Amino acid sequence: MVVGQTFRHLVLNEPGQRHLTLYRYLFPAMWISWVIYWRISARTVKPNVRQESLSSRLSCVGPLVLAGFLFLPHNIPMPLLSARFVPQTPWSFAVAASLTFVGLLVTLSTQDFCSQLWDPR
Repeated sequence: MVVGQTFRHLVLNEPGQRHLTLYRYLFPAMWISWVIYWRISARTVKPNVRQESLSSRLSCVGPLVLAGFLFLPHNIPMPLLSARFVPQTPWSFAVAASLTFVGLLVTLSTQDFCSQLWDPR
């Protein structure tokens, strides 16, 4: 199978049907890969000296959990959240995927850089 045919198979499942598998799974794949890398790299850090209070922890984790839930449903019954303000085109998908990928790489490189600064070894 030629590389072009493989890519075409990812994007178009059946001839004539525009079921965009790449569009559906690229972002979850990037985020899942990021979480897996983050969890694996977290195994090598030192244990915490101090514990964060529950209210402080919830003030950080709560908004992240809420944001995650907003990503899950496809149709949110709130017009402000379900309205599209950027046209759904291949270029807008490419820009969004590139920005997400670069953002995730920045967080991973920052994590590695900061862990080297604070590691007493």
